[in-house]
Amino acid sequence: EGLGYVAFEYLDAGTLQDWVKEKGPMSFADGVACACQVADGLDALHRNGVVHRDVKPSNILVDREGWVRLVDFGLSRALDGTLSAAGSPAFAAPELIAGRPTDGRAIDIYSLGATLAYLLTAETMLPGRPDVFLLERHGVPRPLQRVLVRAMASDPSARFAAVPELIAGLRGD
Repeated sequence: EGLGYVAFEYLDAGTLQDWVKEKGPMSFADGVACACQVADGLDALHRNGVVHRDVKPSNILVDREGWVRLVDFGLSRALDGTLSAAGSPAFAAPELIAGRPTDGRAIDIYSLGATLAYLLTAETMLPGRPDVFLLERHGVPRPLQRVLVRAMASDPSARFAAVPELIAGLRGD
C-alpha cells in the first residue's frame, strides 16, 4: 500500500559485552576472529564514505553460530562530514573525547582496538593509553600486543592508516 518498512535479522545470542560478562575474556583466536569480522564491516563502511563512531562490545551482536554483526549506526556520519565529540568514553579515541576529531577512519580503528583489548582482558583501558602491563598479565602474545598498541595510539597518525592494514596486522600478514 505504498508504505515502507525495515526488516532486521533477529539475533538472540546477545552482544560481545554480554559474552565477556558471562564467560570472561575470549581466547586470542576467538577475539581476533571477532575483531576481523567487525573490521571487514568497518572497511565496507569506510569504502562507502561512512564512519561508525561508536564501535564497542555492546554494539556488536552475536548470532547462534558465533558470527558477529556491528550495529547501532545512530552516531554514524559521512567520512568527509563534520565530526563532533560522541561515542562511549571507554572505547572512544582520545581526540574524540577531547572534541578534536579529525579522521573518522582513525576513530573507528582506535575503537576496534579498544574493543579487542576488552574482549581479551575483560577490562577497559584509559583512552589513548594502551596498558601493556594489562595485556601482559592476560598473556596476550607480543605480536598481538603490538597491533593493539598501534591501533590505540594516542596520536591518530600513529595508528593503522586504514582498516585493511589493521586486518593484516591481526592476521599476522
